[in-house]
This record gives sequence, C-alpha cells and structure tokens, in this order.
Amino acid sequence: MSLDLPPELEWAINFIGLPWPGIEEDTLREYATHLRTYSSALTTTHGDARATVLALSADNFGESIDAVVDRWGHLSSNHIQELVAGCNGFADALDVVADGVVTAKVGIIAALTAMAVEFVADQAAAVATFGLAEFATVAIVGTTRWIVKGLLNQLEQVVIAEALQIALTPLEGKLEEAVRGLALHGVEAALA
Repeated sequence: MSLDLPPELEWAINFIGLPWPGIEEDTLREYATHLRTYSSALTTTHGDARATVLALSADNFGESIDAVVDRWGHLSSNHIQELVAGCNGFADALDVVADGVVTAKVGIIAALTAMAVEFVADQAAAVATFGLAEFATVAIVGTTRWIVKGLLNQLEQVVIAEALQIALTPLEGKLEEAVRGLALHGVEAALA
C-alpha cells in the first residue's frame, strides 16, 4: 500500500506551500513486476520458437533452410536478449525510483510532524513569553520548507539518474561496437 500523507498533516504541507509527491510507489513496483513477467514470457516464447525452427531444420535440408536457421539463431537471439535486458533494467530502475519515493515521503512526514510539534510548543510558549515565541514560527516554517524542498529535489534527482541510466546503457554498447568497428576498419586499411 502506497504511503500517503496522514490527514492530520495536510494543513502542514499546504502551509509551507509545497506539493506531496504524487508518485505512487506501489504502481511503480507493479509496473516493474509486469515488465519482469513480460520479459520472462518473451524468453520462454523465444525458446519455443527456436525449438520450432530447429525442428523445422531437422526435417528439411538445403541451403535455404540452413540460411534461415543461421539467420534466425543470430538475429533473434541478439534482439531478444537486448529486449529482455532492457525490460529487466527498466524494471530495476522502477524499483529504485519506488524506494526513492518512499524515502522522500517518510522524510517529508517526519519534517511535517516535527513542524507540527514545534507549532504546538511555540503556542504554549507564546503565553509565557507574551507572544515573543511566535517569532520562532518563521524559522520553523522556513526550516521545514527547506527540508521538504530538499527531499523533493533528491527524489527528482533519483528519477532523472535512473532515466538516464536506462537510456544510456544500451547506447554505450552501441557506441562501443561502432568504435571497435571503426578501429578494425582502420587497422585493415593500414595493413592493406
């Protein structure tokens, strides 16, 4: 069950003027589970299709069937492995983001609770200090706002970092292949 702001603290977050994180960590984890299920089903289906192609090649002979089997084995395995790895990587990233959401929400609840307790103490002290304790309210609100804003920024950074990791990981492999290919062509040209 997603962590929600306790109703008793809704006034506090409205008071400091910052939003409650609208990201549902349970939904993120559910998406991650769906991606892993899809990835597993894809692996199983690919294995079944490969077995069918191999059975087809066992019953038929010739260059064309050999070419189909060779091409199927090479291309489908690479593409499926990349897709499965991408799905699993994205699922892992969703889990990390869900953990970041929980951490931010717990921190925000703690900061708002501390602010509420300080308000109560401040109100009690106001009677004894003839209202001078009310000046502490500004510091309490400012500090709480600073803490909550920092937690929201940290959550944003986690989401951005995970999104970049997902986007750049496949690209790194492609760039590595391209550089390796260029280097190989350069060596071949130098030797020719």
